[in-house]
Amino acid sequence: MKLPKRSSAILSLVVVALSLGTASVSAQVPTQQDLRRLQSGQISSDEVVRRLRESGMSREQVRARLQQLGYDPGLADRYFDSMEGVGGELPEAEQGFLEALGALGILQPGVDFPLDSLVLDSLALAADSLDALPDSVLSVFGLDVFRRRTTRFSPVVTGPVGDDYRLGPGDELILVLYGDVELAYRLGVTREGSLIIPDVGQVSVNGQSLEQLRRSLFRQLSRVYSGIREGGDATTFFDVSLGRLRANQVFVIGYVESPGSYMVSSVSTVFTALQVAGGPTERGSFRRVVVRRGGQEVRQVDLYDYLLRGDASDDIRLEHGDIVFVPPAGGQVTVRGEFRRPAIYEVLEGEGLRDVIGFSGGMLPTAHARAVRIERLLPFAERSPGMDRVIVTVDAAALVDDLADAPDVELLPGDEIFVPPTIEEQRNRVLVAGAVHFPGRYQLVEGLTARALLDQAELREDAYLPVVHVYRPRLDSAGVTLLRIATDPALRGIQDVVLLDRDSVVVFSMDSLVVSDSVRVAGLVRNPGRYRYARGMTAEDLILVAGGLVEGALATEAEISRARVTLDRRDTVSVAIPIRLSGLIPSPALVDNGSTSAGPSLSAADVPLEVGDRLFVRERPGYVAPITVYVSGQVGFPGAYAVERRNERLSDIMRRVGGFSPSAYVPGARLIRDSLVVGIDLGQAIENPGGPDDLLLRANDQILVPEYDPTVGIRGSVAFETRAVFEPGMGLSEYIRQAGGSLEDADLDRVSVEYANGRRETTKKFLWLIRRHPRVEPGSTILVPASPPSQGGGNFTEILSATLSFSTAVITLLVLTDQLRN
Repeated sequence: MKLPKRSSAILSLVVVALSLGTASVSAQVPTQQDLRRLQSGQISSDEVVRRLRESGMSREQVRARLQQLGYDPGLADRYFDSMEGVGGELPEAEQGFLEALGALGILQPGVDFPLDSLVLDSLALAADSLDALPDSVLSVFGLDVFRRRTTRFSPVVTGPVGDDYRLGPGDELILVLYGDVELAYRLGVTREGSLIIPDVGQVSVNGQSLEQLRRSLFRQLSRVYSGIREGGDATTFFDVSLGRLRANQVFVIGYVESPGSYMVSSVSTVFTALQVAGGPTERGSFRRVVVRRGGQEVRQVDLYDYLLRGDASDDIRLEHGDIVFVPPAGGQVTVRGEFRRPAIYEVLEGEGLRDVIGFSGGMLPTAHARAVRIERLLPFAERSPGMDRVIVTVDAAALVDDLADAPDVELLPGDEIFVPPTIEEQRNRVLVAGAVHFPGRYQLVEGLTARALLDQAELREDAYLPVVHVYRPRLDSAGVTLLRIATDPALRGIQDVVLLDRDSVVVFSMDSLVVSDSVRVAGLVRNPGRYRYARGMTAEDLILVAGGLVEGALATEAEISRARVTLDRRDTVSVAIPIRLSGLIPSPALVDNGSTSAGPSLSAADVPLEVGDRLFVRERPGYVAPITVYVSGQVGFPGAYAVERRNERLSDIMRRVGGFSPSAYVPGARLIRDSLVVGIDLGQAIENPGGPDDLLLRANDQILVPEYDPTVGIRGSVAFETRAVFEPGMGLSEYIRQAGGSLEDADLDRVSVEYANGRRETTKKFLWLIRRHPRVEPGSTILVPASPPSQGGGNFTEILSATLSFSTAVITLLVLTDQLRN
């Protein structure tokens, strides 16, 4: 069976997380991986334009910042052109440009992108999340235990060591004598496995446990120190303990992540050695880890004993030169579906479905244990052409209940076990909905009636009792049967019906059957719209419900429009009722109250509203909403400006901005209105106030005065797009030649020039062959379009036809001229 690689499992998790989308990532400068993802199509050129617009930075500010950071200052020009309504189709954003936007803080990945809600910060976090992987990316059970950073298997190198610890070369012992003598020695075990004790001599300790060492030292020390003796009359005592532990060399080989030789502490165990080697691989065995010592197998460790039951009795302490061998995994089966711990498990000979259910922690309560599906790859001997895989369905309910007499199900290597969930449909239930206090599902008991069910659900006061619907599923088709009952004794008496399984009782409410009474308010209120009618409501009450008046509202008068209900056909469908507001509603302070003549005679308090009335709050006569315009670029004081007078023009606002900077290019100034560029001549507007170029200002107008740009851009169907230095008197064709010339598909009849102020002029053609190109100015852009596919680049037939047409026209002119002379 092909097992998923760990790296591919982590990658799959990241892909699934990104596709689900929802949690947000904290804004940060984009990494190379983020930039590659954004460039791959998850961010469009329109999105870049939107980000630039939301940043609030002008073209000049972006150019200056890019130049400070070491980038080409013209990287963002084409996007600003698009914002200002000029330029052609935007190309795909390049990585260098995205890096530049990230350095400026404009492009922040993860803020508006539908990246989802689960984004892994590192591979370590991805490894910690493997327990929650979906069935589609299952991993080998126990694999993540040795991949995580943990100290669970690290040996204890401080504190006391058990009496079963075996001494060897490199260990250090601390011997303390007290009583008649006070002595302390640090004694190291020599390569020969002995201790050299002053006044005692050489004592062999290799392979002895601490308990054996104490008995041996008692015999040796009692010969030198007479106070050390058995019984209660001893006057000299000793104590021995371990100081520094030795290091053992062990070998971890086989199917492990990093096989090799390792130096480990003398108290290290099999688990310690496996941890430092990275643990078994996906194809390594977790059930038959072998420990060899001196050429003999001393222990076979089943890691499942520890992982499933916490039993570490087989985790023996390793000695110098021990070999830990991880053989290839035996039979592996995959467990999916409604298990507590879906994963890939290794099974030994004689283990069946009962054991695997135990490995996985058992089935969930939602599991449909009677339909366990085993997808099996047949053994080689049982395969035939077209017959390699089979499906076996078993009833595992008895195994889940752990019945001792239930026969187990034999498993084969490669089996994939799937347990489906139970169906969502509930039986033995009824449902009640509508005008009840406690809608929902209820248990169906024998003899339960609709009336009894409604008593449990408690009818609301607005319940419509003459008719209650009972919907009953039909057994002969997918439809339902409608039963009508009455629960109002004042009408036809109480009717009832005995409910059956999956019946639905629906009680209608009076509000749902009757159109609710409402009134409307429109005009200069904070929240205009439709509101529920209340008896006794006046116009002022409705204004308060709508949030009050807004700036510019006429606070003294209003008008009620009331529908005229008649049974005959008349021209009048509604009546307008002017009313006078009392002035109690808070409103902005006015220089003039704005009343019209004497005002209405009816007070709002004297005219209560009726159902269907519409209230109109008018604008105060002479009111002008505040207008703000924005001036940016090479001016003395760029920023927002409030229009002071009616009919204020460009020349008026430019007198307030403090003049132009030395680098300003006034002929290139442009006006942006409603996100579109209006070609203006700001110089003429200032010199000739009120003239055709001196436009009236509107709200949110943007006036941009650019810096002088001594270059000309050449884009479109040319050999390479570039910017050339502006030279007075140079023609358009010469600039195109500086861009490498036009391409074969270039349409030279439609070449246009976009000037810095937003205006555009296009090449004009005279008598089909003579072209008149527009002039070129500093900061302008030459656009060479491509011919439509149907035109190709011209062919011989078209050229011949054009030539004949031109010749015919010339001959016709000559004939007419000759006739006029005669």
